[in-house]
Amino acid sequence: MSVAQLRIAVIDENRDRAVLIEEGLREAGHRTVHVISSMKGVVARIEELSPDVIVMDLGIPNRDLLEHMFKLSKAVQKPEPVRDRALLRR
Repeated sequence: MSVAQLRIAVIDENRDRAVLIEEGLREAGHRTVHVISSMKGVVARIEELSPDVIVMDLGIPNRDLLEHMFKLSKAVQKPEPVRDRALLRR
């Protein structure tokens, strides 16, 4: 699978930041980028999208975010740890 074929989900409740990340990924050649800007229903959305990579801001995680991360880790069938800079390289 080429880098351009990766299905990427960007999860960030800060819509402006999410759009900037999405634009950067698209400029780097990624064609399938989905922005999720609400944690409500995020697990179902991730299961639906079945992304190859999930990009999200962990910042200072609160209890709710940690709980969502635990649920996401169970929902994702193919976790792919990737540093954000690797995705933005052409």
